[in-house]
Amino acid sequence: MAGAARWWAPGRVTVMGDHTDYNDGWSLPCAIDLGIEVDVRLDRSGVLSVRSTQYGESPLALPLDLVAAGRVEGWAAYVAGSVQLLRDLGVPIDGAAASLDGDLPSGAGLSSSAALVCATLSSFLEAAGRPVRPSQVARWAQQVENDYIGAPVGYLDPAAVMLSESDHLVLIDSRSREVRPVAFDITQAGLVLLVVDSGERHSTSGRIYAARVDQCHAAAAELGVGSLRDVHDPAEVERLADRTLRARARHVVTENARVHAVVDLLRLGRPERIGPHLLASHASLRDDFEVSTPALDLIVDSAMAADALGARLTGAGMGGCAVVLADRSAAGKVTAGVHDAFVARDLSAPEVIEVRPAAGAKSVGAS
Repeated sequence: MAGAARWWAPGRVTVMGDHTDYNDGWSLPCAIDLGIEVDVRLDRSGVLSVRSTQYGESPLALPLDLVAAGRVEGWAAYVAGSVQLLRDLGVPIDGAAASLDGDLPSGAGLSSSAALVCATLSSFLEAAGRPVRPSQVARWAQQVENDYIGAPVGYLDPAAVMLSESDHLVLIDSRSREVRPVAFDITQAGLVLLVVDSGERHSTSGRIYAARVDQCHAAAAELGVGSLRDVHDPAEVERLADRTLRARARHVVTENARVHAVVDLLRLGRPERIGPHLLASHASLRDDFEVSTPALDLIVDSAMAADALGARLTGAGMGGCAVVLADRSAAGKVTAGVHDAFVARDLSAPEVIEVRPAAGAKSVGAS
């Protein structure tokens, strides 16, 4: 129907490669079968009307001049920023009603912001009769978060949201923007991928995330390279005099290497052997990048004690979720082990969700 469209966009988990994307590095995420749906109807009201079933708030009426001035806050800012980027690009949007719904938790490290922006951009493009090109939408989604929201995020999240394939991870080169599928059929391999929610919420627009970005850029400048992607030998990092910059750079350099190590194993058809790399990544994110939390560490430790193959925090950290790889026969034991570890410390037991590598964003037709 002309003037109306509805798109669903998934969340994602990073199996390997966090905090590498804004360093021009490599990442290995996949979309998951949880997501956000955005239903759009264009009009000529001069107002962007937005409501969200997921966030449980009353509809907001945002005049387009308020949207253009960047004076929208909270979850609605992601919709407003997406609309303003398209208007700046010449897409005719003179007013609209947008409705949001979904089952992807916000602030859980599962890329809810990228899912929201990608679904919004895609819905408005289709409603306006413009083509929806996934790689272009991914680039624009990053621009929305960088320029309109002020979050210095990289290409990982929107690329995973738009370009993932079922039963595959996607190998993302954040410098070239090349995205290649890597087979990851965990069902055939007798494995499960569990997402365990710590209950702690985080934001990539916060000061801790921005500080990590600045520290990585400072480390690259001191090493005389354009980005930390250009450092291949971890020994080179030891040239950095500042202890903090040395640690941040060490994570990025070793994380890039772990991405390629995991890809090599998957191409050999050995997904059950990637677990030690997940654990090494978590240790690096905990010790060198300092973005883990006691709750995330408890998830990883208790999952491993219950015979998981590997586990790591997923996403930016500072709260959110951990991802656990386990044999299907051990899934119940892992879930119970994590539950019992939290209860033993008088903590609320985290939610454990089994996910599968899913396809990227898709049109689901106007309502």
